[in-house]
Amino acid sequence: MRDYRLMFSSCFEGKGVHFMSRFIVALLSAQVALASERELHVANTGDDRNPGTELAPFKSIQRAADVAEAGDTVVIHAGLYARQSGRSRVLEVARTGTDDAPITFTSAGDGDVILDNQGGGDWVLYLNGRFNPLEHIIISGLTVQGGVSGGVYVRNTASAVVAHCRVVDNRGIGIYIGGGGANQVVRRCEAARNWIGIKAGNNLLTEQPTAVTIEENWSHHNVNESYPADSDGIQMLGRGNVGSLIRGNVVNDNGDDGLDVGMEASNVVIERNVVFNHVHPGGDGTGIKIGTHESYLKPTGGHIVRFNVVINSKLRNLDLAGNYRGTEKGLRPPPLIVYNNTLLDAGQDNVYLEMVDAVLLNNIATRSLNPAFWSCRLRVNDAMRDDPPVVVSDFNLWSNRWIKGPDGSMVTDQDSHSTDAAPEFTAWPAWSVGTDLSSPKFRKVNGLNLKPDSPGEGDGYRVEVFLAMLLVETPRPAWREILAPLAKRQIVDMGAR
Repeated sequence: MRDYRLMFSSCFEGKGVHFMSRFIVALLSAQVALASERELHVANTGDDRNPGTELAPFKSIQRAADVAEAGDTVVIHAGLYARQSGRSRVLEVARTGTDDAPITFTSAGDGDVILDNQGGGDWVLYLNGRFNPLEHIIISGLTVQGGVSGGVYVRNTASAVVAHCRVVDNRGIGIYIGGGGANQVVRRCEAARNWIGIKAGNNLLTEQPTAVTIEENWSHHNVNESYPADSDGIQMLGRGNVGSLIRGNVVNDNGDDGLDVGMEASNVVIERNVVFNHVHPGGDGTGIKIGTHESYLKPTGGHIVRFNVVINSKLRNLDLAGNYRGTEKGLRPPPLIVYNNTLLDAGQDNVYLEMVDAVLLNNIATRSLNPAFWSCRLRVNDAMRDDPPVVVSDFNLWSNRWIKGPDGSMVTDQDSHSTDAAPEFTAWPAWSVGTDLSSPKFRKVNGLNLKPDSPGEGDGYRVEVFLAMLLVETPRPAWREILAPLAKRQIVDMGAR
């Protein structure tokens, strides 16, 4: 595991007039700048008739939100802020920030700030720029709980940031990034005991977010016991959801899957996540699921899966499916590129591929708990026999593998440099991962370094060299599209780092 000018025009002439005009412009600009950098304070001891200063704060967060301008910071002091009578939400943001002057809602740092719908209304915290443009809103350091529909709702809002928040005990989604915006960020948040932890996009064929970043969050124990089969830790979904990033998250003990990427999302990077213990009896139990089998959806690809650790999934640790299906020959989407992942203890296959073009390199996949299954299995169904998937696999450490061609026979031209053996780790099974979001050691995995004499130690291949060779050899534009930038990286070794 190595690794913002006022335009002043005058009909008068003369230097004195022009000097005065410049003076007024400068004065007004300074006043505008000052007005756009206020602190608006909120406290349980305040009054909404107050001016919102530190000495005379507002009482409700909503009052501050209603008067906030671009550049303002709403400082919320410790306490519980419940949904007001006659309202569906604790906080609804309708005023926009700008690129260089966002509106920020943040904790004062004097104790927990809890926004609580107390089991009523719908969403606790609501951002939706459907009717008025909304962008550059920052939510930081808040606890959001008790929502019926969910905790934090962000839709039609570009460049929104939700950071350092606890979003817990909501009946619906913890943090939802809906369509109509781009470059939203969810970072260093805890999402727990919701139906779904963090969700970007949906399964409707409507406008979706794009270029979303879900980074360094802890999403765990999200389960709807009435319907656990949709209780994922993180979901990245939807047509038009392109170029998003899922990085550095710890995802564990959710009702269904750890990470679910599909419903026509494309070109998603999934890297450096630690995903474990997806074994709920009512869920599918897959660590990382990518792709879809739904026939009404267009096949997509271009996902990159790298440096992830996935352990103890009821079904599969890595499920790759639906990258193509009934696609015209030669017009398939880009393949899935999967390298330097560590996958251990799956109830069935560690790596399962169906209807997918893929590259597998430098992965460790071992310990399928059911001996009837495999470290890596490629399934080819009858509909694919005339145009089978293209899978390039080598320099992996499998404990066993079962890759078959369209006729059901074993594929022998893959994995010529891979090793069929069990790895030996420094502290297995006593491995651990940091879950303290305030610590620099969050997400740090201990105990999964290969021992010096372990099979696979030092046996990986340089990723950029391997992919550069594929880049030269492939006749497919979709393959070249994804391989070209990756062929510049310098990565060796096996497994996650």
